[in-house]
Amino acid sequence: MAKDDYHVIVYKILAYLYSCLKKGENPEKEYLLCDGALFNIHHDYWLYIIENLASAEYIKGITDIEVGNGYYIKDQLSACQITPKGIHYLKGDEYMGKVLEYIKENMATDLIANFI
Repeated sequence: MAKDDYHVIVYKILAYLYSCLKKGENPEKEYLLCDGALFNIHHDYWLYIIENLASAEYIKGITDIEVGNGYYIKDQLSACQITPKGIHYLKGDEYMGKVLEYIKENMATDLIANFI
């Protein structure tokens, strides 16, 4: 597993959105962008992840993903929310538990530590 592994990025996104939900706050797009505070990944990879999270119904609030090659998504990120299905995946999936252990062991100083 690596810091830019698909499941690590997914965990970071979902954990951040779940933290925002519990605090009653809207997410800050600067945390969720491909070169944001939580991770720095290629734009196309980021689009792939966001598209899949939305299509799997783990997140909501993202529409018209194809518009502007993902640039329109930036304007929607502050309305993005984790869904109950996303919470279940984050907290109940066995592999996500392994990802959490990886993050705790290898990314203790990472910003995500504030959200787990």
